[in-house]
Amino acid sequence: MLTRIEYVHSKAYLHRDIKPDNFLMGLGRKTNQAMAYMSVAAIAAASESGMIGIRGEEELQWMKVCNMFGKFCNRGAGGVASAMLASVAMVLVSCISAFSLFRLYGATTQ
Repeated sequence: MLTRIEYVHSKAYLHRDIKPDNFLMGLGRKTNQAMAYMSVAAIAAASESGMIGIRGEEELQWMKVCNMFGKFCNRGAGGVASAMLASVAMVLVSCISAFSLFRLYGATTQ
C-alpha cells in the first residue's frame, strides 16, 4: 500500500504533502467543498429523473416506465440511494474541513 501511495506521489497527483485533504481530492480544502456541492447537485438531478420514471410527467407526455422495467428502476433507486449516502458523507467531511479551517484562522478574542 505504501509503495502505491509513493508512486502516486511521485507522479505529482498529490500536491504538497500526504495528508487527508490532499490525498482525497488532490487540491485541498476548496476542492472538497466544490466536490460536495457538485455531488449534491448530481444526486438532485438523478433523484428527479428517477421520480419522473416512477410517476411520469403528463404535461410533457412522458409515461411511467418503472411499471414496465421494475428491475431496472430498483437498481437505479439503489444507485441513487448509495450515491446519496456518499454525498451526505462528502458534505459532512466538507463541513468538518471548513470548521477546522475557520477554527485555525478565526478571529482571536483578547
